[in-house]
Amino acid sequence: MKNEAFFFDLSQHLLIGGTSGSGKSMLLHTLITSLAMLNQNIRFVLIDPKNGAEFGIYDKLRSLSEPGGVVKDISHTQAVIDAVIKEMDKRYSVLAKEGVSKNAELSTPMPSMVVVFDEVADAFGQIKTLQDSIVILAQKARAADIHLIIATQTPNANIFKQELRANFDLRIALKVQNAKASQIVLDESGAEKLLGAGDMLVKLSGSQPQHIFAPYLSKGDIKRLLELK
Repeated sequence: MKNEAFFFDLSQHLLIGGTSGSGKSMLLHTLITSLAMLNQNIRFVLIDPKNGAEFGIYDKLRSLSEPGGVVKDISHTQAVIDAVIKEMDKRYSVLAKEGVSKNAELSTPMPSMVVVFDEVADAFGQIKTLQDSIVILAQKARAADIHLIIATQTPNANIFKQELRANFDLRIALKVQNAKASQIVLDESGAEKLLGAGDMLVKLSGSQPQHIFAPYLSKGDIKRLLELK
């Protein structure tokens, strides 16, 4: 029905695809802002290879894991993802020591960690080992309460390996250039017919795509809601 809020579980890894003008960046802002407002026990790793053009606004976000702020240099992304893998391994050591299988079972759970990686295809093209590292996180990190949101303007089968896509149960497709791009994001066509500007299809694990619209947040709204100076 129209004018109803839509909720989904971000404990699953999320793949987002959408061409320029589709509303992809605004959707990422909405997700980051919503998570930061709803969960005080969360840490973000925000990676923006466009020199911080999108995520630079969050440089002073209190819940950032990276002490230097948003990761803006594409050459640093492999080191950052390697650090997240080390954090995952450290967390699994804690779980084993406490005799539990996931973070939520600890008496004092560790902070959730969300890695948001915009324009990930560009990074994959420049850093050949990066996709394999992302696959490791996608396969193993959820029980450690580490979650991935990756986004691209160019969903392409030559870039995104099937092994990677198979580990992203939650998919969002905004308007894409053609049916092939829609297939990469959703495993079916349809997103090429969307209108743009936040018109999108959301596919939860094992379900049919649902047609919804992303809300709009201005930079002023984000700063006010997150108390960013």
